[in-house]
Amino acid sequence: MVEIDFAQLSYSNQREHLAKYMADPEKRMCANTWFREDTVDAWRHRRMYEMLDPLLTGDPGSSWLTVGDGRWGKDARYIHKKGGKVCATDITPNLLEHAKAIGFIPEYSVENAEKLSFANGSYDYVLCKEAFHHFPRPMIALYEMLRVATKGIVLIEPNDNGADGFEECGNYVYSLSRREIVKVALALSYPCVAIKGFNDCFIRGVEHEKLSAQSYLLKKTIHRIEAMDKACREGTCDYFMLATVFFIEKPNQEVIDKLNKDGFALMELKANPLLDKLAISADTTSSS
Repeated sequence: MVEIDFAQLSYSNQREHLAKYMADPEKRMCANTWFREDTVDAWRHRRMYEMLDPLLTGDPGSSWLTVGDGRWGKDARYIHKKGGKVCATDITPNLLEHAKAIGFIPEYSVENAEKLSFANGSYDYVLCKEAFHHFPRPMIALYEMLRVATKGIVLIEPNDNGADGFEECGNYVYSLSRREIVKVALALSYPCVAIKGFNDCFIRGVEHEKLSAQSYLLKKTIHRIEAMDKACREGTCDYFMLATVFFIEKPNQEVIDKLNKDGFALMELKANPLLDKLAISADTTSSS
């Protein structure tokens, strides 16, 4: 059996996949739809972006880094339009370079999410939207995002439903669970996390379907989401997606109020009872 470095193979496959959106005419046509704000697909993503609003409006002017933001930096664009200072990143410059050149995003950097080049605490917040589950070593990427943030990170990702899946490029689809999120935060002695479950539905063709009250695909998408929401309320299934905020420091009251209003469950976490002893021991060691 031939031994391979799977992480390196995954990075290479992801770069190759994204490069096709500039080189292949058919894929470029698809990629161009990502610029549009008047499609059913844009409506889908706007629902997710609006989950950032409690942070963007409750902590105005904050600095942000987006990770895995290869679709022209659309995550960064939303943050920029809302007044945040933001840098978009992805593993390849293919789409971000063009997006910066035409003024679609203010700044970008080519980054591997599992080895970010930024210093500790370089940004207030980090956003990773629908990219975490594509990484070959997602937990390394998670700790990298936490390392470069000072206030918190936001993940918008599939909820773990217990099923295992693999992508065409070979990656395992790494979904998140509420318990896993809480355990990561507890291990790092973070004060709280905020989690919101929600449903989403992708139907082929929504990228090209114009958003209107008469749109068949919009009606079909909404109908499916409402059916999923109903099942979740009745307890027969869990939400398909999770929006998660790891807070490195406790947020201000305005952010807390806005999160609660938007349906997030804010969980204050148990403090590590040994921290005070560890701090005293560290002081004693450094002064001796």
